[in-house]
Amino acid sequence: MKRTKTSGQSKLHIFTIAFGVTAILALGITERVHAVNTEITTVYNNEYLTALSNAALDAFIIPFDEVWQVLNGPAIATAKAKNAFFSQTFGFYTDIGTGSTQTTLFTIVDAGDIGTSAMFNPTVPFGFFDDPSGATIKFSESVLNPGGFDNMIALIAPAAFPNSFILGWEDSEPGEFDTDFNDLIVRIDNAAPVPEPSTLVLLAIGFAGLVMYTRYREQMNGKGQSLKANS
Repeated sequence: MKRTKTSGQSKLHIFTIAFGVTAILALGITERVHAVNTEITTVYNNEYLTALSNAALDAFIIPFDEVWQVLNGPAIATAKAKNAFFSQTFGFYTDIGTGSTQTTLFTIVDAGDIGTSAMFNPTVPFGFFDDPSGATIKFSESVLNPGGFDNMIALIAPAAFPNSFILGWEDSEPGEFDTDFNDLIVRIDNAAPVPEPSTLVLLAIGFAGLVMYTRYREQMNGKGQSLKANS
């Protein structure tokens, strides 16, 4: 015998789809996910004592990497690799959305500068910048970059290294974007990204949808049990 969906089942099906879409938006990637290249993989494995492949390391790319905050005292930035012809000046800025209030942490000219580190402790949310000589400055906030490109990726460390991240920078301009993200590679410790307000709104919507979905299922199950008891 062919079974037909009740109106309650149809509503539940539609609600499930709507919730799924909302959850994907709420937990989804707000920036492009990039393939990690060999140089970043090598740095990551050396720093965190792992043996991950390029493909496996893609899972450690975090979606929210534009705005950051220091956690419980000074943060530390350490230059780990430079694979660009240009020298790279790295630092942070505190005027989110503008990028003009900058503090330089170090400049990496050649291999002899690798390992240079600096402590920093801004008391407000901040973004990072990479200023390559011979090219325009790049920011962790995509909206500030030429063409709106995402010129930085961030990879979270394994659980054994809390509040530690590897940043990979791409210094190319629009039209020559090679997405290797190895022009400057920096380790960050004792700092963490802050989700953008729009992401927090989506997370709230997703959570609200989950609560509504759970209540609806309970109501439907209760009605089903009542019908069985009365039949």
